[in-house]
Amino acid sequence: MKKTIQYVAVILFAGILFGMAQARDTESHLDTVLDKIYMKSVSDYRQGFFKEALRGFQDYMKAAVPQDSRLAEVYLHSGHIYRYAMKYDKARAFYSAIIEKFPSSGITMQAQFFIARTYDEEGHFLQALDYYHNIVLSLSVDDNVKKIASDQMSSILENELTPAQLENVLMTLPPGAAFKIAYLKLGQAFLDRKDYKKAEKIFLRMKEAGFDREADNFIRLARLKGEFPGGKIGLMLPLTGKYAQIGTRLSHAVIHAQSYKNKFLKKEQKLHLIKADTESDLMRIPQLYEKLVKEGASVILGPIQSEAADILKTYVEKHKVPVIFLMASDYDIPGRSAYFFRNAIRVHDEAAVLAEYGLKELKLTNLAVLVPDDSKGFSAGEVFKQKVTSYNAVLSVFETYSRGETTYTTPLIRARDSFVDGLFIYGTNAKDLQQLMPSIPYVGLKVSVLSDSTLFDEYLFRVLGDTINGTVIATYFNTSDFGILEKDIFDTFKQTYNYTLDQHTALGVDALNLAYEALKISGGALGGEGISQALQSLESVKGLCGEIRVLKNGDFYKEIHLYKMVDNQPELVKAASYEPYVVEIQ
Repeated sequence: MKKTIQYVAVILFAGILFGMAQARDTESHLDTVLDKIYMKSVSDYRQGFFKEALRGFQDYMKAAVPQDSRLAEVYLHSGHIYRYAMKYDKARAFYSAIIEKFPSSGITMQAQFFIARTYDEEGHFLQALDYYHNIVLSLSVDDNVKKIASDQMSSILENELTPAQLENVLMTLPPGAAFKIAYLKLGQAFLDRKDYKKAEKIFLRMKEAGFDREADNFIRLARLKGEFPGGKIGLMLPLTGKYAQIGTRLSHAVIHAQSYKNKFLKKEQKLHLIKADTESDLMRIPQLYEKLVKEGASVILGPIQSEAADILKTYVEKHKVPVIFLMASDYDIPGRSAYFFRNAIRVHDEAAVLAEYGLKELKLTNLAVLVPDDSKGFSAGEVFKQKVTSYNAVLSVFETYSRGETTYTTPLIRARDSFVDGLFIYGTNAKDLQQLMPSIPYVGLKVSVLSDSTLFDEYLFRVLGDTINGTVIATYFNTSDFGILEKDIFDTFKQTYNYTLDQHTALGVDALNLAYEALKISGGALGGEGISQALQSLESVKGLCGEIRVLKNGDFYKEIHLYKMVDNQPELVKAASYEPYVVEIQ
């Protein structure tokens, strides 16, 4: 009997072992099948065969045990497929399932991010912000994912919300660095609407986010209830010496703009100018700068010489009173100091706009360039060349000339013999253009001439006559859209000084206007970073000839207009608006 029991026990144990072996074989077989399904589905997914991939992922989900380590990834891929198909509810269902079913998978924050993306893509921006904000605050998310989420939040806040929604979000969410531009945008909107209490609340929030100095400027402005606090502006120009004519004319423009502002200000709010004559001497400029600073100038207009930037840099870094260079042609001046700004004619923009107009509107295909043989000329020519080649057109001729040349026939004949249909000209001065422009028809060159703004000169229109008819000229200067205010400034200037504001002297009017706005924003701060930051924050200010904005690199950008010469007079060309060409310094 005992032996029989032992025998039965052995048989039972053997049966159990056999069953376990069978289970292992079944499990091993299932793993192999799942491996094949997974690999095939992932391969289909990567190749863009989304229907097949989704079918495979669904088979995998049905067959796999809940503890399967790959299930979370399968859910993630399935969510992506539905997101690509813009079936956002289904996509969110899969992403949400990852958070609920696989909290230890390591991809729950990815799932949150993609839930945010679905709301973002669907236009449900408030829901997207909630998820993006959770990601930004999470301690377990990679910095690069946080950066993407932060950028997406900024984009939504700056571009997608109504003022009421924006106010609600900014006052609900904890203060954050990603909201800087949104704070500025909404705060300035409240200032424009004269809702000073709300403006102050927004700028106080901005201060909590870590932008103390900038916020303080706007808080002061809100507490001033938008009133101009008064202030002093320095004017450092050559009123005698070699550059006396242009310095004096710029001075007239600035003084006229100051007088016009003061007509509308109370006595205690007046804008005061402190003038200093550089006598066209570079070496006097640092001394005069310090003198103007000592006398209380918050910002200084001038000088005009580009070479002054290197001489002034040490002094400006010390005193932190910003300088707005006028007419200075070196486009890299603002890059030499955070306290340098420039209001000048941006030839790069003119060259880029002319190239695009010639290629798009005039359908030019074979072009030539004639520019001065200096760094500025080469640079402008290169901008034009890059635009031409980017449109798959041909630049057959790239010629230079020296200032003061008396004959231009050789480079123009080369252009003629290359059968070009378009010619870009960058002029150095009126005298050179008097020689150059008549030479074009003289050598038998029949082309569309595209000129920078040096040609936009009433004297040249008169003396060159019909030799420039048909020429297209680029310039920011535009009187055709003048409102009542601009027309009054323009007309009263001519009555006062017996000559007309032009594209050069108008730079003084605009510089004074932007300095005034910066003083207003900063609450009348005496120099320092407050004024520079206020200048940098001027995204759109009404100038004499249109909107002006301060680029990140400190240059003042004005929209370029195109004119065609008809019967010896410029007629505005209705062309598309173009963005600034020069890459901004971050």
